[in-house]
Amino acid sequence: MPAAPTAAQAPESATLSASQTVRVKLKTSWGVKRAKQLKVKDGAMTCKVTKLVRKKKKPAKAAVLSCTTPAGATAGSSIKLTIIVKGKKGAKVSKQVVVSADPGPGPGPGPGPGPGPVNKPTTSAGPISRVNSDANGNGGNSEAGSATWSPDGTKVAFYSKATNLVPGVNDGCAHVYLKTLATGAIRVVDTAANGTLGNGCPSDPGINMGLGFSPQGDWLLFCSASSNLHPFDPVPGDEDVFGKNLNNGDVEWFGYGCGWPTWSPDGTKIAFASDIDFCGWNNNGEWDVFWIDRDSQLQNTCVDFHRVSTDSNGNQQTWNGPMDSERPVWSPDSTRIMFESYSPFLVPNDTNVNVDLFIKNITNNATTRVSTNSQGGQVSGISERGAWSPDGSRIAFDSKANDVVPGDTNVHEDIFVKNLSSGAVTLISTNALGQPALFPNRRPSWSPDGNSIAWESEAVDLVPNDVNIRRDIFTKNLATGFTQLVSSNANGVQGESASNVFSSAPRVWSPDGTRIVFMSSAQNLAPGDGNAFQEDIFVKTP
Repeated sequence: MPAAPTAAQAPESATLSASQTVRVKLKTSWGVKRAKQLKVKDGAMTCKVTKLVRKKKKPAKAAVLSCTTPAGATAGSSIKLTIIVKGKKGAKVSKQVVVSADPGPGPGPGPGPGPGPVNKPTTSAGPISRVNSDANGNGGNSEAGSATWSPDGTKVAFYSKATNLVPGVNDGCAHVYLKTLATGAIRVVDTAANGTLGNGCPSDPGINMGLGFSPQGDWLLFCSASSNLHPFDPVPGDEDVFGKNLNNGDVEWFGYGCGWPTWSPDGTKIAFASDIDFCGWNNNGEWDVFWIDRDSQLQNTCVDFHRVSTDSNGNQQTWNGPMDSERPVWSPDSTRIMFESYSPFLVPNDTNVNVDLFIKNITNNATTRVSTNSQGGQVSGISERGAWSPDGSRIAFDSKANDVVPGDTNVHEDIFVKNLSSGAVTLISTNALGQPALFPNRRPSWSPDGNSIAWESEAVDLVPNDVNIRRDIFTKNLATGFTQLVSSNANGVQGESASNVFSSAPRVWSPDGTRIVFMSSAQNLAPGDGNAFQEDIFVKTP
């Protein structure tokens, strides 16, 4: 099978993208604060400024243009644009723009060769439904978060502060809900064994601190500050890890503090992050990662709590700098935990003073840093939000470092995939020409077959005609390079406001790989969305 053509060798018969996005750097000394201050002086492309990259009232440091491909142009040809600042002598910037080919039907760019999907739009027009709604389909009247799939793909669990989802749950506090997708049935989960609703309502509700199903789907882990769910409440008023038996209603307490609770794939262990100083460990007032055996006698001994965020000798030094360790994720074989940490004491020669990704082997206590370049070298920026491939051989993560791979010039977070055996690192968040996408890309999630990755991005050049200038959800086939925007309604109209997978990652995909769950404050994705500016949870078929 022939490799996808590069920009320099694209055939003249290639289907051209009708329009493409161009980003140009500006000097802040030019004082550009409005798009109409800029003008394209020459060039065969017709361009319109669609966005200025600026902070609040400061002058723009870059501009994003939407340019129409000229008639008669060929894919791979180069056109020079000159953008001037009106009324500013000498304030201009020139840009060589390579004409893009349409990444739809035909050869597709990406990490591997192969044909792109036939007649599949780059903005999805697949079915979409809202999850945080009552049994009659009426949407929740307040924000929701932390959506996650049940192991059989029939249900979605989430937090919400809505007062209209389940009768009698109207205190405005964050509660945990379970929605059956086929029937619309919904139930509240954070209740005691006798059905009493949890009384926890912290001032800063942790609706984005994670949920975790057991592999069999009969238990759900969640965070709650309630004091009436279980007799054991060691730190009243603080959020703890609880588990709910979805079959008989039983509740168990699993740990002090609560962040990103997750069940091991073999069902025998639980990992979570905690900001509580307990069992004599000095957390320095910050977050650490722990794991426990599912059947431990947790209320009787501290021996059952195993700290993950330590070096290979089990030590964790403290200092006056950042120390947080968060977001534990189990390996598919349940022997390793990946987490992110600010601590510079987990491995030797950690001097970048940034968040890095680490893997702890819980059988021999070895700690390894994995957010490194292909040579195993330290990178210069934040790396976080790791996700295991289904077979455990690779990880995906996002990083703001510009030295993870050569040629990363966008100065924003990108999505990378690392082969744990060879150390090879591949940049995933690229446009049709294989260039780093404009603007931040975050929170990758693997499809169950390991062939695709979903993530959120503020980029405007990942697919043609991305015109909403909002954070969107994208999927990419790693073999063909085909990229699709999926935060869109059933007619293929892109969301009018930001979408994200903040707490869904790394479990964005349904277990069968046919659907995506994400959050969005857009009001045009599903009918009857009347809770303006509040995030809702959606399930989308790409």
